[in-house]
Amino acid sequence: MKRAWLLVMLAGLILTASSTSLRQAGADSRVPRGDWSWLKNTYWYVPEESLPAVETTFDPVTHQLISDQTVWHIEDFSGGYFWGKEVVKLSDNAQYLCMQLVGSITPQGEIQMTFTFTLPPVAPPALNLKVSGVGKMQLVRGEWQPEMQMTTGVSSLVTHWAFMKQCRPGEACNHALPGVQIPLQAFLGVCPCATEPLCP
Repeated sequence: MKRAWLLVMLAGLILTASSTSLRQAGADSRVPRGDWSWLKNTYWYVPEESLPAVETTFDPVTHQLISDQTVWHIEDFSGGYFWGKEVVKLSDNAQYLCMQLVGSITPQGEIQMTFTFTLPPVAPPALNLKVSGVGKMQLVRGEWQPEMQMTTGVSSLVTHWAFMKQCRPGEACNHALPGVQIPLQAFLGVCPCATEPLCP
């Protein structure tokens, strides 16, 4: 009888611990899957471990690893759609790439994004290169992170997959972004207007 009582008590402790762990896991996820409205006015960057990308050239065909720091400012969100600004700095290019972004996210966290270079209003729309990326929201160490994949280019290609990480107030990313060691707002500030695709 005493042995049976001990087994019941042990089972109760295991169930209590499991319930507590589940509650903590739910709290760490910050928001329920399907409610992505919190994306409005958020900033995202490439963490150190996701910086490597591969550049492919064609004459001759070569492949080399480069660093790709990309920052998003998701300015607004409505009904599963979001839009904002993107700035990119590749390690083999002295210039910054300035783009507008628009995307969609399903309740299950599937992401599709399109990036468009910001050209002067007089430029024909047909000249504007559009880049698409796909991804999915993943829960990484208690935080939602978009896991993204894309390839872009004309005379050469850049292929990159990365976990994008949210930059919150007070975090180190505000003072020095990985790979470029520039404050996040200064990085975004190299593209002050919507009329220049490349900034020095």
